[in-house]
This record gives sequence, structure tokens and C-alpha cells, in this order.
Amino acid sequence: MRSGWVLSALATALLLAGCGNDDAETTAPPSVVKIGVISDVHVFDAVKLGGVPGEPAYEEAIGKDRKAFLQSEALLQSALDRLVAAGNQLILITGDLTKDGEQYSHEALRAAIARVQAKGVKVLLIPGNHDMNNPYGSSGAIFLEQNSQGAEVGSIAPYMQHTDGSPLYDVPRFDSFYADFGFNDALARDSHSFSYVSEPVPGLWVLALDLANSSLPQATSNWSTEAGRQDYPPTGGSLLAPQRAQTWAWVKTMAARAKAEGKVLLTMSHFGGIEHFTGQNLLIPDYVLDGAGKASYLQGLQWSPYVETFTAADGSSGQISYQTSSEYVSRALAEAGVNLLLSGHFHANDIARRDYGNGNFLIDIETGATVSYPASMRQLVLDLPSKSLSVTTDIEAVQADVPAADLEELVDAMADNLLAALGLEVPDALANLLDALLLKRPLWNLMVDLYLVGQGLSPQTDQAQGEAAMLAALPSGVTKDELQATTLTTLISTLLKAHYAGDEGSNPDLGASQRFAIGWLTQVNASQLQALMTAQLTAMQLQGQVPDSVLAQFSQMVPLIGLVGYGVVNDPTPDRNVHIDLTSGQLEAR
Repeated sequence: MRSGWVLSALATALLLAGCGNDDAETTAPPSVVKIGVISDVHVFDAVKLGGVPGEPAYEEAIGKDRKAFLQSEALLQSALDRLVAAGNQLILITGDLTKDGEQYSHEALRAAIARVQAKGVKVLLIPGNHDMNNPYGSSGAIFLEQNSQGAEVGSIAPYMQHTDGSPLYDVPRFDSFYADFGFNDALARDSHSFSYVSEPVPGLWVLALDLANSSLPQATSNWSTEAGRQDYPPTGGSLLAPQRAQTWAWVKTMAARAKAEGKVLLTMSHFGGIEHFTGQNLLIPDYVLDGAGKASYLQGLQWSPYVETFTAADGSSGQISYQTSSEYVSRALAEAGVNLLLSGHFHANDIARRDYGNGNFLIDIETGATVSYPASMRQLVLDLPSKSLSVTTDIEAVQADVPAADLEELVDAMADNLLAALGLEVPDALANLLDALLLKRPLWNLMVDLYLVGQGLSPQTDQAQGEAAMLAALPSGVTKDELQATTLTTLISTLLKAHYAGDEGSNPDLGASQRFAIGWLTQVNASQLQALMTAQLTAMQLQGQVPDSVLAQFSQMVPLIGLVGYGVVNDPTPDRNVHIDLTSGQLEAR
């Protein structure tokens, strides 16, 4: 037993002895701690705020998302009940507590976790980008149909803000509202953020990091200019921004103290510290700390690419390179002594690892959402004496408890409505053309036509030759029929569900044909694809109906989707059930 535990146990024993209690065994700190982890619960009070499937306001809200808002409370309650029943001493919630920061949703969540704490299970949480100063507050935190408040449909509901002045709607500050869930009994607080350190059991420190751009007091003014939105993207988080300088200094101080005092340090952040698939920061940079490399405060910083070796399903080996600005952050965290990060935000179960030598490593355990497929929860078993951590992941129980949520269908619907999911508002006629030209076109047809274009042949007159050449090039296990049945949207849906579930390499839905299609996408020549779509529009006498800029944007997106898919299916780190040596960083599948 290390000296820190001896002192803690001795102090507790002396206090209890003064109360006439001689049960020495009850004073010893636990050697094993069970910790439940959930994320992105996105609670939505469907009674007070409303919401009726089929009605316009609700359909607009759900059409751009993959979250089962109407079942959010039931999904959360199922996860909490199961984690309590499993004997956890501690439950961590890594942000995005509400749909869009609504006061009523915050109140519903607080009531649910208060019931958990009343059973003797400690709950710690941090805010996410949806929970205060939400950029979608005025459009997302709204009353829907049949709300119990009698409010006009579409009117703005009270939501939480953190401003320099008095909070809007009289909702208390985040740390006051959730005072009993990490803040009141924190052993240390950062005065420049809603970050804190808690010691829920002797020997374990939980460093709760609030790094959301949306929680900054100056959030709304940051977003008032294009330059401000680039430096402080509303859905992103930052460790390196000037407004987080004092928080970053505090983090380093706390990590150094934890090491000096022999504590096991678990850190939680809503935002990942590591890119969880190659291309993540190119496609959606707001999902990793300081992933948007164009921010002004990142200019001049230097970082090296990180290279991982993987073994593909066919036994071949390859390498994946990560070379975006988040690599600077992950190395900085590792060097500071933040070695294990519990994160959320992307709604996926993924574990990423960086080893920088000299004992500097970072393992980022991202936990999927309860409110979207596959309704995830993680179970951590921490052995304090050996400083080892076992992680198991459940992606079935909560879904089974709340079948009305139909989470898988929500992902399929999102992929089917990809333009809206990307936040693009386009006329129906344009959307239909993009679907026909690219998004919902059978991949086999696209492959044949692009082969012909690449060979200088005509898709109109040389189809038979193209089909024969493509058939001859198909590897074993890949069939024309499967490629004919696959579109870009169905492939994206399959990839998303596989990534959300974790351990994508063994996912049976990613068969030989799907993996071949992903590899083919990485090789697509964007210029040739744009020329093909332009020629097809001309043949349909619809030239000019889709602007060249839109065709260029979607043509460039295709190989990027391939790059992302390639990284997803060849992820070298196991995601769901692992054992971690917290001293060395060694990680292995269980």
C-alpha cells in the first residue's frame, strides 16, 4: 500500500475512533473501484417541451439529427438503473447533458441523478457544447407540439447561458445548478472554467475538464465575427486558445500534484484529445480539441504526424497517418501527465492511443451516447494498488429496455437525409439531382462509369466494355450484386453504425464488398467525378441546374469519405473490452 493511502486510512480511523466506532475494516480505502461511464445523454423533457412524431416542428428537429429525443429520459434511466445495480460507486457523465440547454431538460437530468446519489452512488459531470450558450439555443431550445406549458409551438424555451452579466431566464450558473455533482465537494476548482478535481474515493482523482467554447463567458461575442467562429467554433472545444491559458496552466498543476501525491488520475473531457479516425479533423474538426488547425492561435505551432500500423481483415498490413493540429494537443496532454482521457461528443465507442516515448502516452476512451445508436454505457473497474483499469462496454441492454427509440433506424434516416444532416438547406429539386447523380446512385454503376471516363471511353456507348473490365478486377468475395445494392448513403450508414458500436474490424456488416467499396472511394479522382456528373446533367438537358461549386464540393467529399472509412475499418486499437496498465500505457483486448 502506498503512503498516501496509509495516511488517508489513518486519518479516517482516528476520526471514527473519536466517535466510538472501532470497526477498523470500514475505514480502509477500497482497493477496487467500480465506475460507470455514460455520455451525450441529451435529455429532452418531452412533457414540458412537447414533441409529436409526424408534426412539422418535431419532424424538423429530428430530421437533422440521430437522437431519440422523446425517449431520452427512458434511455438515461435505463443506463443509470443498470449502472447502480452493477454496484458502481461512481458514475461519470462526459457532457452534452441536454438536447439544447433547455432549463426543463436540465431540471429533468438533475432530478434523475439526484435519485442516483440518494442511493449512495456518486455522480460527477461536465458540460458539453449543447448545455449552455448553445448556438442552437434560439432555434433548438424551443417548445414543440403538445407541450404542457401551453407555449406557442416554435417559441424559445428558457435555456442555460453563462454570460458576464446576469444569466438569461434566471437559470443559475452551471456550477450552481449542478453544485451537488462535483462542484461543492471538489478538492480543487479552476476559477476560469467549470473544471474541477474530485476525490470520490481515497487514492483516485477525477479531473473534470470544461473546455467547451460554448461555456466561455464571451462565447456569443466570440461567434459574432467569422474570425471568431473560426477560432472558437461553437460545437468545438479548445485547450490552447488564449481564453483557456489559465485553465491549461491549472490542468498541468493538478496533473503534477496527482503524480507527486501518488494518485491515480482519470480525466474526463467532452471533447476528444486524439483524432479517433484518420480524416476526422478534415471532415469534422470540432470533435477533437483544437482540431480546427486554421485557428489563429495555432499558427506557428509545430507538430509531427503520428503513424499507426494495422493488420487488415485479409491479413495484409498497412499504416495510417494522423497529421492534424490535435496531435499537438495529445502530445501536450501526455507530457503534462494526463494519460487517460474519458470523452464523448461523437456518440461513438472508440479507444485511441498515442505513445510518445519516455513514458508519455495518452489513451482516449470515447463513450457512445445513450440517446443514439447503440445506446452505450461503459463499465470501468479500477484496481488502485496495481494501477490497472478494465473496461467493458454494453451496447445492447439499454436498447433492449427502450425498443420504442428505434435507434438504428434513426441512423439510417440520417444517412438517407444526408444533405440536411450536413446542415445544407437546398431546394428539393437540387437535392433530388444530387441523390440521383451521386448520393443514392448504385456504387457499381458509378464505378463502371468512372472507369470508362478514366480510360477515355464513353459511359453512354461503352458500358459493356466497362462492366467486363470491372468484373474482371473484382477480388474474391466481392460481388457485382452487393455493389449494385450499395449506395454512398447506405455505405455511410453502415460505417456510422459500425463506428458507433466500436470494434469495426470485426463488424459483420462490413463485408468484403463494403471494404472493397471503401478502398475504391479513396482512389476516386475528384476532377473526373465532377466531369462525369457535368456530362450526365448535359445528357439530361439539365446543365446548370447544379452549380459547379456544389459539384466540386461533393466530388471532393467522395475520396474523403473513403479515407475516413479506410481508417474506421482498419482501426488498430480495440474499442469495447480492454485492459489497461495505467503505469505503462499497455493496452490489450479482453
